[in-house]
Amino acid sequence: MTYWAAGQRVTGEALEDFIQRGVENVTFASAASHTRTITFPEPFSAPPIVHTNIAAAPGTIARWNSRAITVTATDFVLFVFKGDNADANVAWTDIPVHWIAVAA
Repeated sequence: MTYWAAGQRVTGEALEDFIQRGVENVTFASAASHTRTITFPEPFSAPPIVHTNIAAAPGTIARWNSRAITVTATDFVLFVFKGDNADANVAWTDIPVHWIAVAA
């Protein structure tokens, strides 16, 4: 699918029609995983492609992963989980998780 024609200028406003992004500061008590629903600032016309990234990883949080699940046109569920079951459960306090959503 093409979003622009040859010679067309792509402005920040045009990009907002199909790219949205944000940062969610995540806090939870000791656990092996955590979910949180993130609502897009503007609804998409269809479920977008969403990527996530844990932006700060002190200690054993460096071994954790994140991903988007249950993606709809209006929101997605941020799922963070420990990468190795042998690791102890941990608590998070304001750990930033970045996300970007691109129209599919």
